[in-house]
Amino acid sequence: MKKIYLAFFSAFLLSCSNADVNGPCDWHVRKFSATVTGISFDKLNTQGDSLFSVKLMFDAGSVSEKEQDLGKLRNFEITREKLSQNKLRVNATYTGKISDLKSGDCETPIIAFDQRLR
Repeated sequence: MKKIYLAFFSAFLLSCSNADVNGPCDWHVRKFSATVTGISFDKLNTQGDSLFSVKLMFDAGSVSEKEQDLGKLRNFEITREKLSQNKLRVNATYTGKISDLKSGDCETPIIAFDQRLR
């Protein structure tokens, strides 16, 4: 749990490092639940591993309007091994907190999962 909060706090500090000179950023923080709605083959990477697209539907925050790609949100490739390691499957549900920008010039949103996705 400490690692999750540390990752969230680190991401928060990094995103605010580009805040405008008029002041710090203000956030709207909410809990979310995200359900895996689909998993599909995407392509082969340079090592020849199969890469997959994992689609999530969030119930809160700015990302809740349409399905989101987990690999793009977390900035990692999802291989067959990662599917297995993270127990990613259709209808699996993940929880966490999403921070959407209220004011300021920080990158948004910041998504912190309660589960360790590696």
